[in-house]
Formats: sequence, C-alpha cells, structure tokens
Amino acid sequence: MLNSNTGSIETHQCEAWDFDNSTWTSTLNSEFNLACGSAYLASSFTSLYFMGWGFGAAFNSLLCDMYGRKTMFCLGVCLVLLCVLVPWLPSIGMILVFRFIIGFGGAFMMDSSRILSMEIVEPRLRPALMSIGMPWVLGTMAVAGLGWYFRDWRTLQMAVSLPYLLMIPIFWSPNELNLWLFIASSHIKKLVLLRKAAKWQNVTLPSDAELEVIMDECSSQSKIRDDYLPRSRLGQMKMFFQRFSLLFRTPRLRTLTLVAYLGFTADSLVYVAMAIDGVKYSDDPFVYMVLSGLMELPSSTINVPILFKFGRKIPGMFFFFSTGVCCLVLPFIPSDIQWLTMTLALLAKGLIGMAWAALYLQCTELFPTEVRILGLGSCGIMTSIGSSLSEYISDLLTPVVPWAPSVIFGTTSILGSLALTLLPESKGVPMPETIHELENRDYSKILREEKPQITATEMKQSNTSLPSLNHA
Repeated sequence: MLNSNTGSIETHQCEAWDFDNSTWTSTLNSEFNLACGSAYLASSFTSLYFMGWGFGAAFNSLLCDMYGRKTMFCLGVCLVLLCVLVPWLPSIGMILVFRFIIGFGGAFMMDSSRILSMEIVEPRLRPALMSIGMPWVLGTMAVAGLGWYFRDWRTLQMAVSLPYLLMIPIFWSPNELNLWLFIASSHIKKLVLLRKAAKWQNVTLPSDAELEVIMDECSSQSKIRDDYLPRSRLGQMKMFFQRFSLLFRTPRLRTLTLVAYLGFTADSLVYVAMAIDGVKYSDDPFVYMVLSGLMELPSSTINVPILFKFGRKIPGMFFFFSTGVCCLVLPFIPSDIQWLTMTLALLAKGLIGMAWAALYLQCTELFPTEVRILGLGSCGIMTSIGSSLSEYISDLLTPVVPWAPSVIFGTTSILGSLALTLLPESKGVPMPETIHELENRDYSKILREEKPQITATEMKQSNTSLPSLNHA
C-alpha cells in the first residue's frame, strides 16, 4: 500500500479477505476465513480427500484378499457415510480429518466394487461394465443442479451426501461368491455362503455331508495353496510390502512402473485441475459443471472403438499431447474471449479422461499377472499424489503467477506423452504371466505377425478371473 507521508510503497501481511458472495451465500472459505495465511487450508479440503484415497487404494489391494471384497466394500460405505456429518462439524480441523477418512473409505468402496463386479459378471458380459461411467456423468451434472439450487455450502454438502444412505441395503445382499473366498474360508463359512446363495437364487442344494465332499474336491484342485498365503496377518502384510520391490528389480518392469507412475500422476494432476478448479475458466460455474459432466462421455463411448482399432499406445500419446497443448494455450487467450477459454478447458478435461482409459488398459495388459494388482495399486497412490498436488498448484500459484499452473499442467501432460514411447504396444498380445515372460518377450515380433498365436490356455487366463461360487 502507498504511504501518504513518505510516498513509498509498503507491504503488510494479509490479515483478512473480502469474499464475493454474489454466487454463493456461504462457502467453506468465507465461513472459516480461509485466506491469507490460512489459504492453504482451502486447498487441503480437496487434497486431503485424495491423500486418503491413495492410502485407501494401497491398503485395499491387501485387505481385499485377506477379508473379502464385499467386506471391504461395506467398510468403505460406512466410512464414506461420514460425509453426512460434515455439514454439522464446527471446526475446519475436524472437517479436514473427516475428508481424509472419507477419501480412505472411497477407495475401499470403489476399488472393491470394481473387483467384485468383474468376478461376478460372466466373461461374455464384462464389456457391458464400460457403461459404469454413465452414472458418473449424470452425477456430475446433478451436482451442478443442486449447486444452483442450494447456495449454502453446508446445505449443498448434505444434499449430495444423503444419496449414500441408499447403499445401506447392499449390506444384506449376497456375499461375493468368488473361488478365492470359497477356498480360503472354513467349511462352516462355506456352507453358510452356499445356503445364502441358494436362498437368493431359489436353488435346492444337497445335504451338508455331500457339500463337504464337493468342497474338499474343489480345495484340492484349486491353485490357491496354503503356502501361497502366510498363516498370520502380519506375515501377509510383510509379504505384501516386500513384493513392491519386485516392480523395480528388472529393466523392462522398472521402466513400465516408472512410466505408469508418471502417466497416472500427470493424468490426475490435469484432471482435477480441469474438473474441480475448471470453474475458474468460466463465468458461470453451473454451466461449466454440466458441460464438464458431458465431457466424461467420450472416455466410455467413442474411446472404446478407438482403442480397439488403433491400439493403446498411439491413442494414449495423442490424448496426453493434445491435453498438454490445450493447457499451454490457455494462458495466452485474452480475458475477454471467455468462451474460448472454457472450450479449451473442457476439451482438455475430455482428452485427459480418454488418456486415462488408454493408459489404464495398457498398464493392465503389460503388468505381469504375479504383480499386476501391486502395480496398479501403486499407480493408484500416484494418482492420489497428482490429485492432491493439483489443488495446491492451482490455489497457491495462480495469485502469484497466473500462467504458471497451466504451464505446469501442459508440460506434465506432454512429458506423459513422451514417456509412453518407452512402452510397447499391448493390443492383441496375451498378458504376461510372470516377470520373466515380460522381460524376454519380443513385442515387436508379435505385433509384426498378422495373427498373433494365442494358446487356449493364454486366452482363458487373459480373459477370465476366478469363477464365482455358483459356477465353481
């Protein structure tokens, strides 16, 4: 500020902020004065959620195999239901703690339900699971409508949280009926599961004695052995963390892991910026939110035939590079051309969503079976890191250097595109079973063949998972 006595410019530490309430009657920032020295807490509201998601994704990959998919799903739902209490919390500290816990539970709920769906649905019907992205589109658009109607943040939080109560009846649905749980359980629990499944499906089962004979035969034929799963929970957790080092022990797997980490970090960094902070690129946040939801459609619709026809690598590189170009152009658009700014931001959001689909599919097909869950689980942690950093970059850098966030997002996306050049194309190639197979496979030779030779065993192992109990 200008000193009237000396004529010099003096700087003073910010102590308060005048909030604009023309759009919202009350926000988290205005209620708790999250400005000046407390501005980082506003970014933490979103970042802590994604941090919780990262920790949840890491533990879920272990606990799902220890306690079952449905158990972890129900635990995730219980933790996510804490969002109903958030509007009633009196302090920003308690709200941030709840955000972390909700993110932790969200990873349990989403990841477990995805695994459970893949195991229960018949292989020929699994492509229909691609439509799982459609409710996300509708939900994003619904949030825009609720935000337009409820202008107070606590009321809006309650409105978007109450629908989670509709998930409570799932607790009484049938257990996951996969072979792993069937083999890992005691005979008593197996009989309970079978009787419960029979009741739901209106099927008459043999006597308990006959069922025990069948269960003994299934156990002896199963690939899941007692020496595969340590007896103690501590032993299982120790084995889980030790196996993470396998991702970095061999050259090709190490390259795959590092490229995947960079790709998922870049993807989440840009996605969160365009999805959550993207309202900064529009004069009307509600219109932007509706259009943002519509931009989710390509990743689950037109992206599917693109990946079938052109593979995973080239489309992924194109989507990442195009996203980077859109982000780098944003700072140079004049402020009076708002429609162009919003268009490029929405385009970047749609492209980065398509890039994620291509990257996820390619990594799933390249990671060997023996470390696939570990590889994808650790990628989930990198996604959480990118999502968390996005909020801080947008909120803390924009007031100081307005063009810096867009340059960071654009550069990171282009680096993700360049990194994909280090990975082989995985289209039409059977997924590797072991790390040794990945390291010694000649992908270029397989791709040069007009019709890659895939054995019946490889096809079965690549496209099927553990059968459900009612098919065992």
